[in-house]
Amino acid sequence: AGRAPARGPIADLARHDAENGTGYLGTLRAWLETQGDLAQAAERLGVHPNTIRYRLRKMAEVTTLQLDVPAKRLAMIIELAVAEPPV
Repeated sequence: AGRAPARGPIADLARHDAENGTGYLGTLRAWLETQGDLAQAAERLGVHPNTIRYRLRKMAEVTTLQLDVPAKRLAMIIELAVAEPPV
């Protein structure tokens, strides 16, 4: 198992998920792994694309994701891979 990041958006979302049972990290991982394709991310999670949009908006209220910045997206992909490698 990987290690959980101590700070930053991934850590903020992990804490929020633990406290609220939201599952935002899974949504973020799916969105990042599908390169921002809402339909593919939704299919992967078994939800409607609007659910992905809603969750991304809610995540932005919890932490600053900066999903429009490629370097930030890459950093989040790396953090997620280190924190919990896919099986």
